[in-house]
Amino acid sequence: MTASVRFYQSTNAGAPQVNGAAGSLIAVLDACLVTGYGSVNAASLVVSNSVATVTTATAHGLSAVGTTGPVVRVEGATPAELNGDWRATIIDTTHLSFSTSVSDQTATGTITVKRAPAGWEKVYSGTNKAAYRSLDVTGTRLYLRVDDTVGVYADVSGYESMSDIDTGTGPFNGGGSGRWYKSDTANTTARGWRVYADSRCFYFYANKGTETAAAWFGDIVSNIPDAYSCGITATDQYHYDYGMATLGSSDGRQNSQFARSYTGTGAAASFYRESNAIVNHSSSGMGYSGMPYPSPVGNEVIACPVLCVQAGGIYRGDMPGLYGPAHNMRAVADGTLISGMQVNGSSRDFIVQRARDDNCVLMDITGPWR
Repeated sequence: MTASVRFYQSTNAGAPQVNGAAGSLIAVLDACLVTGYGSVNAASLVVSNSVATVTTATAHGLSAVGTTGPVVRVEGATPAELNGDWRATIIDTTHLSFSTSVSDQTATGTITVKRAPAGWEKVYSGTNKAAYRSLDVTGTRLYLRVDDTVGVYADVSGYESMSDIDTGTGPFNGGGSGRWYKSDTANTTARGWRVYADSRCFYFYANKGTETAAAWFGDIVSNIPDAYSCGITATDQYHYDYGMATLGSSDGRQNSQFARSYTGTGAAASFYRESNAIVNHSSSGMGYSGMPYPSPVGNEVIACPVLCVQAGGIYRGDMPGLYGPAHNMRAVADGTLISGMQVNGSSRDFIVQRARDDNCVLMDITGPWR
């Protein structure tokens, strides 16, 4: 099973918390994108028949979601080939395993295991500020600047280049003020959150109190090499913070921008999301209406890729890992697991993710997204 897609949530052991105080979003992004979290010491690591089994000194706090195990980072092991990021099988509270090509042996060293980060770097930082960039050399590697000073929301913007935490060129921020909301209130009340990521993009969802706020940054799945296919979805002064789940080109749904047009010239270019006609296109958003859930024909779940369309009707590519349900899913609880969905011939696990209080998208937590 691929280890490229990572799924994080506020209920994970060792996860930082988001709230309405300054800096809390940066703590979550640092943990999910850059450092990982929930580190425990390993009492032993034994390889037998191409399977490495880790026994932790204390409960590791890790669990599978459906059939998809967490991606863990092993550090400090000899031989060094055992170090790195692995899709783990959880055996019990102190044992996990992963596949390896290392020969049968017992590893040595001061070995630790933690939930692995998504493969990004924190390039610049300041007080309640951070600039992030993907480490994946196959992507655009453009910059995300986060200013988490206000508390209830963070000011965000993409940049083509940056020279320090407050200086960048080629901005793209969603078309306006560029905000990612975390909470309805400026206090330390913990809010539930989820991050879905690979090495080139990530989604951040926060239950801010009255409804869910949705945000995204990174590279789409482009049809052709596209140096400016990095985008951002953020609230501006006109558009709401749940626009991730709305389709179509009306003004209220264009809270997303690419770094540049498909031509590779000029400034930031707005885009909107589209999908198959059987997915709800009204302002209520995906999952608000549609056929019964599950489908009365074959008891199936029907979902469609979500497309990125540059203003003017120009298709640029797909939103990675995000699918539009063709069903009325208002009665389906946020966080519901749907296992066994077929994508490109492989069986995958999906999470029902609210993008407001009454609409939703389906997020692929198995991958790969590309």
